[in-house]
Amino acid sequence: MSAVHASGVLAIGAPDAVLGLSLLGIEGVPVADAAETRRALERALEARSMALVLVDEAHAADVQDLFETAAQDPSMPLVVELPSPTGARGSTPLRSRVERVLGLSLEE
Repeated sequence: MSAVHASGVLAIGAPDAVLGLSLLGIEGVPVADAAETRRALERALEARSMALVLVDEAHAADVQDLFETAAQDPSMPLVVELPSPTGARGSTPLRSRVERVLGLSLEE
C-alpha cells in the first residue's frame, strides 16, 4: 500500500469498483466482506498520509461506526461513501448524479 499513501487517496470496495477507480489513478483495496472492509478502513484511518478514503456503497453499511469516528476527528482522513451505479440503498444513482452535474443525458 505504499503507492496508496503517496497519493493520499484510497478506494475500498468491490473489485470492479476498485478497478474502475484505478483507471483514474486512485489506488484501492478490493474487499469481499465486512471483516475485510473494516480492516482496510481501519488501516486507512491510521495512515498519517491519507487524506481521502472512498468506500463503495455496498460495503459502507458495514463500517458506519468508522465513518462517524472519522467525521468527528479532524486529524483523520475524509471518508466518503460512493454510490453504486444503481443507487442500491435508496441514494440517487451515480448515473443520475453525473448527468445532473454535466447537464446532459448519458445514453447506454
